[in-house]
Amino acid sequence: MLPRHENLHAVWDVNVVQALGRDPEVVAARLERQITPGEMASGRKGTVEDWANETFGVASREIYAKLPGKGGTEEPVILPEGYARAESAVTGGSWRGLGFDSANY
Repeated sequence: MLPRHENLHAVWDVNVVQALGRDPEVVAARLERQITPGEMASGRKGTVEDWANETFGVASREIYAKLPGKGGTEEPVILPEGYARAESAVTGGSWRGLGFDSANY
C-alpha cells in the first residue's frame, strides 16, 4: 500500500475518530455512558480555559511527544500502520471528565 499524505490534524479529526466507530451518534452515546457522575460533576466545575488546557496537555503528551523530531518540522512523518486505531483510546478517553454532554451541542 502506498503511503497517504495527510496532515496530522486531519488524521486525528477523521481517521482516529473513525476508529472509534462509523456512526458518530453511536460513538458519542457510548462515550457519554462511560463518564461517571463524579467525572461529570468535576468537569462542570471547570472553565473553557481548563478544558482547553487539559486538551492541550493530552495532545502534548499523547500525540506530539510520540512523534520523531522536535516538532515544527517540514519533513513528513510516517505514521505506523494501525496508528489511528491505536490512538483511538486517547480520543475516547479525552472526553472523560470534561463535562461534555452532546445533547447541549
